[in-house]
Amino acid sequence: MLCDTAREAGVDPITLLALSRAESVVDATAERYGGYTHKAQQALALRDMEGFAKVIVLAGADVSFSEFQLTLGFGFWKDQTPSVENILAFRQYLQSHREEIMLYVGKWLVETLPTVDNDPLRAFVKFNSGGDNLNKSWYIQNYGDNIQRYRDALAWAEDYRI
Repeated sequence: MLCDTAREAGVDPITLLALSRAESVVDATAERYGGYTHKAQQALALRDMEGFAKVIVLAGADVSFSEFQLTLGFGFWKDQTPSVENILAFRQYLQSHREEIMLYVGKWLVETLPTVDNDPLRAFVKFNSGGDNLNKSWYIQNYGDNIQRYRDALAWAEDYRI
């Protein structure tokens, strides 16, 4: 599915695979609630919506889902209200529309790569941070682990190139 969707989007399948690897280890059900993922998952398992709402407040904008770890603020989802209902609807939608999400991210990469000299690493940083921040000291200092994860994922994905 990834190769076909990448081709439909017009992006190199290896680049799309690398981004998925970097963001979630290619897990379509991946979810992150900032540093509170375990608490969020526990609240959901117990159907404790009040506890889940508290976690959402603590996590702030760092709530993301799917193998590409999309956030409400990324722009895919029109309603960016951080309510329990909206976040759960966003989560469910992303988990049940994997091919559509891949196509969306693939098209985003097609549009973004020319703006960063066709450098996938810079595109991944832009995907993560919203800007071309690879060489910015604040990004390197605070998110150096992300940069290394992106480099590792790009190298890993190259092993799948035919």
